[in-house]
Amino acid sequence: MDSRTKAESEILAGRPVDAVVYIWYPCRSFPFGHASIYIGGVPQYPWHDFNSDNSYFPNTPQHSARTDDNYMSFLAEPDIPRGTLSCAGALNSLQADFVAPPHLEYYLIGLDVEKMQQQKREIYNGKMYGNRRMSHSYNFINKNCATMVAKILKAGGVENLLNLVQRIGYTKNIYWTPKDIAQLCNELRNNDNAVKVRAQDCPDKLKSPFKTLMGFR
Repeated sequence: MDSRTKAESEILAGRPVDAVVYIWYPCRSFPFGHASIYIGGVPQYPWHDFNSDNSYFPNTPQHSARTDDNYMSFLAEPDIPRGTLSCAGALNSLQADFVAPPHLEYYLIGLDVEKMQQQKREIYNGKMYGNRRMSHSYNFINKNCATMVAKILKAGGVENLLNLVQRIGYTKNIYWTPKDIAQLCNELRNNDNAVKVRAQDCPDKLKSPFKTLMGFR
């Protein structure tokens, strides 16, 4: 009997991956955790110290992270404050993030790639303040890495992949954490719209009770 999930079987049969969500729980590289997203396929890992053969779907067409702008990773620039609670936001590269491999990967299907790309471009372009264009500000509460991933998923129609109860639980969130994004992707997996890959070094909840209590794990 085939133990593969429906989503896994469809991807292995050739269905394109619409996005890959990456989750880092608190670690040396990301003390509070991190979430990012690659839109429109599966990225290629072009640097020598990362094993590209460990891709969960080796037969899926991959795209070079050096030439594509499909990756969205939103971080803080704490040395550039903007008001009391905010600072300048910065966009990180796939290669810079993957100095520490992610703890979780979610391969998503059923989303609108073009609309997700459009939302990503809007984030990249920043905002106009008078005649000056500035990058988005980073705020730990309502404009963080997970918030940006959620914006892109919503633009891609993630609500259409959730049942009524799931929509109530996730689509009205104002505050997002990497853990919230992981839980949303778990719901997509339960609905046969995602494949979850867990790294061997993914931290255990029982070994991180404080971080679990604070919502970081």
